[in-house]
Amino acid sequence: ESRTRLSQLVRRLSTLGEFTHPSSLTMATASPTSRVSQPHLEHLMKRVPLFALWFIIILTSARGEYNVDDGHSKNLLDVIVSGMRASDRQAFLIDTRRRLPSASAALAPILATLPRRADGRLEVASARYALHHYFMRQFSWRVKGLDVAGSHWNSSSLANVSSLQKLPASVRHGISDYLKGSGMSDQDVRALAVAIQKLASDNSEDRLRAVYNLISYPVDVEVNYKFAEYFVDLYTGTQILGMDLAKEDPNKLMRFVRKMSMFYPRWQQFQNFTRDVLAANTKAALGSHVQQPPMAFAQISQVLRTIEERHGSWRSFECLELKSGLMEVEEPGTGRVRLSSFYGKALNGTWQFSETSDYLRQLGCLDESEPSSPRVIIANYINSHSNCISSNGHFSVCCVSECESLYGHIEGKLGTPTASPEELGSIVSSLPSSTVNAPRELSPVMMQRLRAIAAEDGGSIPIYGRLFAQWMHHAYPHECEFPHISGTTSPKALQELTLQEQVQIMTNKSIMELHASRKERRNAPVHGAPWLLQEELPTNLAVATTPVGWMNVQLVVASSAFAVTILSLLHTAARASRRLSARAPPCVKDVKGIDV
Repeated sequence: ESRTRLSQLVRRLSTLGEFTHPSSLTMATASPTSRVSQPHLEHLMKRVPLFALWFIIILTSARGEYNVDDGHSKNLLDVIVSGMRASDRQAFLIDTRRRLPSASAALAPILATLPRRADGRLEVASARYALHHYFMRQFSWRVKGLDVAGSHWNSSSLANVSSLQKLPASVRHGISDYLKGSGMSDQDVRALAVAIQKLASDNSEDRLRAVYNLISYPVDVEVNYKFAEYFVDLYTGTQILGMDLAKEDPNKLMRFVRKMSMFYPRWQQFQNFTRDVLAANTKAALGSHVQQPPMAFAQISQVLRTIEERHGSWRSFECLELKSGLMEVEEPGTGRVRLSSFYGKALNGTWQFSETSDYLRQLGCLDESEPSSPRVIIANYINSHSNCISSNGHFSVCCVSECESLYGHIEGKLGTPTASPEELGSIVSSLPSSTVNAPRELSPVMMQRLRAIAAEDGGSIPIYGRLFAQWMHHAYPHECEFPHISGTTSPKALQELTLQEQVQIMTNKSIMELHASRKERRNAPVHGAPWLLQEELPTNLAVATTPVGWMNVQLVVASSAFAVTILSLLHTAARASRRLSARAPPCVKDVKGIDV
């Protein structure tokens, strides 16, 4: 396809050489010398468009962006801002420019390891994969519409991302039309990342406005510092509980927030975190010497945006505590805990670990490969929707995935979508985690599984595929989740469930005691994690279609043609000069007033 487009471009631009010189170039009073050299000059002029052609091809090949008739005179950012009011558009673009550098840096290693079409663009499913992992790495956000929730990456359009529904309908239709069959450039992915983040964060302003309305306080009046703390508590407390500020009784909401420690035991620690953010933002805005100043609505709104962006990294300590608690009763080296031991932890005072087996199965946390002894998968449980405690309507704040940082290291080392078994084995054997020491020697079984993945995927291993994710689970059983086959799970966060459903997903004490009382044989065999040789990729594109190598060939060919054209021009000019000199009349040396 790239070769065809190159041929089309050459044919189109070559026609520029078939021009007629203006008659003004041929003067009636031209000297014999100019009449003799004119054909050569015309020949020289006809080569100028060819020179321009190769110059254009070199520039576009080097950038890897030349597309003939690709239908993309606009980029996705143009589409997003097209339907906005002028004031909203300006604010949106300013915020986008502010966020873009960090988003570009974070997305770069992910985008470098995804397959591309022949024109260098990404399939929409691959872009969704990249965006989901970007938000999980940066903020521990599960964004509605990006998270596949047990389905496949191509199961829905990016135009359905929850926060994008805040845009006018015409803009949403424009985004949908833009994405149909055309793929996305890296620039599009970066623009969509910052757009989703901004629109999701803007929801905090709407929710804060609802908090003001809840207690009948005008948004245009400043509040004292203590009242600002109370607003932050109301906002975050009702958010953690998943309560709708517009539908619930105000007295009930405020009563629940006053008793938050009953519902969320780490509420006091969380309050300390929000107080620190509030104080830091106030000092940054007004100077460290100012103590507890009054605060405007816009200042509190900015504080809440910062809290939401930092919440995931703050709560990493409680997620690590969960992990440590489960590892205490783990079947050694498997990354799994028997269901009886799981409920035993809850009966011994741990306030988590009380989900029903049905809900654990729905979340993808239950390993039933040995039906007589179901086990909870530690990494899947820690990173499950069940442990996403806060939602602003467009995303949930979940545990920091330790596996994301491991993938980030591998992506940075590779910079390509695929690798050989030996290359990946070398990288992983020297990569430690919180529970795996390095360097280490990978077992023959692990290396054989890498070779089996390579054989399944045409000789090399796509690091964005299900099989490599499964291999990473075996390599880091406490950090990386076991990837289930698409369609076998349907996880939902607590906030997405109705109150009746929330009651039904919690196991009562008698059932937990029944499970916990089951005795396991002391010498019972330990079952490892299952290995399912079934691949799933975000896109069916073959990695061979990546244009990087072809772009390099284009650059070499174009550069060579450029050099040949320059030499041809020089040769023509030299020949014209020699003929001009040979036919020129003798110079008169004795010309008065001229020193020859």
